[in-house]
Amino acid sequence: MKTLIAIGAACVVAGCVGAQPDTGTSTQIQALGSLVGTGGGSSPGCIDPRNCFVYNGGGVYTEELGHAGLGSADVMVTTFANLTDDSNQPFVAWAGRYPGGDGRFWWTTQVLSQALHKENGIWESYSVSKIDETGMEPSFTLVNADTASPNYGQTIIVGGSDLPNLALVFEFFEEYATMTFGPAYSPPETISHGAGGLLQKYRIYWNPGNTPDESGATRRDYCQRALQGSETEAQREPDYGVFQKGFAVQVLDAKTTFGLSNYMTFSCRLGAIASVHSWGYNYTPPEQQGAIMYEAAMKMKRASYCGDSTFYTRRNTPIYIQDGAGIQHAQTDGHITVDNLEALWGWTPTGVRALCVNPQDERRPGVKYPLDDAGTPFDQKCYDPAGNLLFKMPVCTGNQFAHIYLEDAAAPRLSVQLPGQLMY
Repeated sequence: MKTLIAIGAACVVAGCVGAQPDTGTSTQIQALGSLVGTGGGSSPGCIDPRNCFVYNGGGVYTEELGHAGLGSADVMVTTFANLTDDSNQPFVAWAGRYPGGDGRFWWTTQVLSQALHKENGIWESYSVSKIDETGMEPSFTLVNADTASPNYGQTIIVGGSDLPNLALVFEFFEEYATMTFGPAYSPPETISHGAGGLLQKYRIYWNPGNTPDESGATRRDYCQRALQGSETEAQREPDYGVFQKGFAVQVLDAKTTFGLSNYMTFSCRLGAIASVHSWGYNYTPPEQQGAIMYEAAMKMKRASYCGDSTFYTRRNTPIYIQDGAGIQHAQTDGHITVDNLEALWGWTPTGVRALCVNPQDERRPGVKYPLDDAGTPFDQKCYDPAGNLLFKMPVCTGNQFAHIYLEDAAAPRLSVQLPGQLMY
């Protein structure tokens, strides 16, 4: 089925509350939690308990129905933040979301207190004082924390080809998990539209404990793709990890806060955050239009018609995209017409969502949400988390289609058609 989608701006809802470490820096860590959706509370809980049953693989940080997690708690790390303690000493904190035993998902925000760097065949212990990114290549500023080492107190920066010699140690719930890096994917992906440049991605691994498993016996991929056919959990294909600085994205609905120079988003390559950048949309937008369009593209990628945690697409869906900024050109290439418009996304006073949807041209007819037996196909209706009807989605008209391509700084829009050239 050929389908056209149009999108504009995007918005997100809050997730759950995470437990805070006693570090003397709780105010800053609470701020981190608030941005990513934890609310920054002091004890485990949920801002809105109805949203805490929404699982992590909703297409924002992973591919739709994909997986990312480390440790026996299966924590999906979403964000790193460069902060300072009460003595003005720099440190790095992180936020993550994990499934609880009660069927709900919970948040944790913690200090990234340890890193290991391999030097002359020996893993030296460091504290982490900063994380940075240039051209999607991360770097870590480390301070030697081994009091028995002649290099105690020495500062080094690890990045580039040295990343495979780095291990990050995550501690939560009296458990350790160690994250390691494979070499950068070579060659890096070329972004041929819009922002241009290169997209750098890394095979990311984790293993239990606070030291790297160099034998590989307990090492696992952190990012994994969605299952296909009769595949089991053990057969998931690996995905890659991507680092992007300067903004924070909420897990459930992709609501984004830009202009955060001390924040680093960590996601999987085939999730919406990295995918829309690969399509040419800039995550360091110079103006409001770019910021709105980036968030809108994440809504569009997930087929999130209501602009919330719901999504109605799956992996390996090819699309064409058109936008008013001239980044994607499907309409001028003859691939998009009024007859194959799936939906138009745009800014509204309550956030970004689809402004109209043509049910006969839905991207993946029959796809249901939620994922359990209660799931139903999209029925042109949008609900709040309690199940109350908010509004019924109108169908798209020819007049709306004619306005897709107007460059409106307040409500930039994009459009998409299936099947297309961009596979996700």
